[in-house]
Amino acid sequence: MKIFGWSRHRYVDKINIFLIALALMAGLLGCTGTVTEYDLSIGNNTGGSVVTPGVGTFVYPKDTLVNLVARPNPGYHFVEWTGDVSMVTDVNDAATTITIDNPYSITAIFAFGPLNLPMVAAGGYH
Repeated sequence: MKIFGWSRHRYVDKINIFLIALALMAGLLGCTGTVTEYDLSIGNNTGGSVVTPGVGTFVYPKDTLVNLVARPNPGYHFVEWTGDVSMVTDVNDAATTITIDNPYSITAIFAFGPLNLPMVAAGGYH
């Protein structure tokens, strides 16, 4: 059977392609969901810097796992992450992660001197 110069098979194929395209467009246009995003504000005190992702305010989608890397300057050592650290994996590790599920403000803390000075009692090492 021919419809407007097309065979029935070609006509059905064209309709199927049209319906698929229409369904895709309707799905794209009908998608009203929004992505929840939160700010992550990062700072550091004197003695080092945050190299990943850096210092400043960054925007991430909810539930993003963000790498944090703090690097001390020569003569300093990393102490801890402070601030809104409830979702920081290890606040005592210079290289850690944070899961973004709210806005967070964190700071990398550095201190002057070597990391772990040995305890020395009067009279020598024990």
